[in-house]
Amino acid sequence: MSPATLPPLANPAQGFFYPWLFGRRGVYYDALHLYVRPGDGYRLSDRVWRTGQLTRNRIDNLIRHEILNGTSAVKMAKQLERFLKPERVGIKTAKPYGQLGSYDARRLARTEITAAHGRATIDAAQANPFVEVLTWGLSYSHTDWPCNCEANSLADDGLGPGNYRIADTPEYPDHPH
Repeated sequence: MSPATLPPLANPAQGFFYPWLFGRRGVYYDALHLYVRPGDGYRLSDRVWRTGQLTRNRIDNLIRHEILNGTSAVKMAKQLERFLKPERVGIKTAKPYGQLGSYDARRLARTEITAAHGRATIDAAQANPFVEVLTWGLSYSHTDWPCNCEANSLADDGLGPGNYRIADTPEYPDHPH
């Protein structure tokens, strides 16, 4: 049967049952996602979200491992490409490394490396008894992002603009790139 000739759907509140297909395939659509798979007790959405979390954990573990090993952003991005959405794989860039690669994977790799460096700087300052103040500075390439970076670099609590006591340092980083 074509979609145009399908009979009206029965009882949408309980899902849709297609009796003319049941004998062949056992087709049943559970609109409220109430079906629980025997054996593991998961609903489909539970399995989908669990798969999403497992993928996120794999990405996090890969990034953590590569940062600890000092892997470059280009090499890390190449490994991250397998986790990208298929429709985003074709979005490529040659910036800033001069070689063509995935824009999304490179952005993620650069952001995570920069974030790890910034957090390590703050942690090292906190562990060093001789450091009392950190300065929040802007990069020369800073543009007008909707972020707190400029406000952080101008804030003055009596130590001068952009200077913070170690315990009062703003969360880093405020945005990707």
